[in-house]
Amino acid sequence: MSESNNTADKAGSSSEVVPNSEDVKTFTQDEVNELVGKARIKERSKYKHFDEYKKAFETLQEKEEADKSELQKANERAEKFEKQFNELKSQNEIAELKAKIAEEFELPISLLRGSTDEEIREHAECIKKHFANSNVPVVPTQGNQVQATPSKYKQFGEFVNNALS
Repeated sequence: MSESNNTADKAGSSSEVVPNSEDVKTFTQDEVNELVGKARIKERSKYKHFDEYKKAFETLQEKEEADKSELQKANERAEKFEKQFNELKSQNEIAELKAKIAEEFELPISLLRGSTDEEIREHAECIKKHFANSNVPVVPTQGNQVQATPSKYKQFGEFVNNALS
């Protein structure tokens, strides 16, 4: 009993109330094991389908991940095709601009350079000025066609052929 007094003194100092030894029921180890076992069975019954739910959840996550990756692949392909489309559209617009300006300046399309209306026009004007200022001889018998002068190699070749024949 001196033990219970010591416990009461300790409990009194920490403001805890310890019931008398008459009110406290003691359990044997078997009784404790039985109570814990029943509580464990009760808790497990709450989660008896947990493994099924967990498996279904994991399957769903895998499917969503696969769908997500398919969606990402589709988005990447769409972005790639959109980029190609925009590039082709831009090239087509530039080709149309060059055709329009080439017709306006009476120049071949292949000579024009640039990617904007302003750049192409500037280039066309430079080409037009260059050809307008050049002193290319026109042979009167052939109209407005330009007669190219033979190259030195061609002249030399003709000279050697004439000399040897």
